[in-house]
Order: sequence, then C-alpha cells, then structure tokens
Amino acid sequence: MTSTEEKLIQLNREVVQLFQEEKYSEAIKLGIQALEMGKTKLGSRHPNTATAVNNLALLYDKIGDRTRAEPLLQWNQQLFANKAWEAQAV
Repeated sequence: MTSTEEKLIQLNREVVQLFQEEKYSEAIKLGIQALEMGKTKLGSRHPNTATAVNNLALLYDKIGDRTRAEPLLQWNQQLFANKAWEAQAV
C-alpha cells in the first residue's frame, strides 16, 4: 500500500466521522478533497477513489442536493458493478 492510498483511506475515515457527527459542510469539503486526490493520484477506477465517490454521493444525498448526488451515485454504481479496480490489477 502506498502512502497516497493510506492518506486517502484516512481522509475517507475522517469524512465518515464528520458525517456521523452531522458536520455535513465540513464532511463535504473533505470529501471533495478526497475525491480529487483519488482521481489525480490513484485514478478514477481505484477502490479507494470509489469509496470517496460513495461518501460524497451519500453526503450530497443527505443534505438533499440530488443534482450533485445523482451523477456520483451513478458513477459509483458503475465502478462497483464492473469491479473496475480488478481490471487495473492485471
């Protein structure tokens, strides 16, 4: 596991913690940061990036922002349905 993966895992945990504490705006800011890190450093099909996508989608859904939540939910569904990261591992 790379240091980037470890950092992204930690960011995702912090997002979940903030979500549980109902600190949604803070969680969203950190969730965006986690998603950007995942996309740029690990790729959009990496499982830790998929976790960041899912976290952010759930946050937007929780605050009622379906416009932002829906594309992320669809992206996440595609990632998990296709298990995109398995293809990367080859």
